[in-house]
Amino acid sequence: MRVMKVYCPVCGEQATIRKIQMEGVDNIPHIYCSCNDFECGHTYMLTLTFSHTIQPSNLKLASN
Repeated sequence: MRVMKVYCPVCGEQATIRKIQMEGVDNIPHIYCSCNDFECGHTYMLTLTFSHTIQPSNLKLASN
């Protein structure tokens, strides 16, 4: 299993994901993070969105 790592945009230290909250009708994840560097102490929110497909899926899904 892969794990998503996030880094502080201020100091570059690894950060911890504190909460993931799904928002809006599109269920866009808002990811709340805090820097692991005690001296920095930065907390921030990331928004995760789908951009585009690089290779289509090989799965054949049933039509509704």
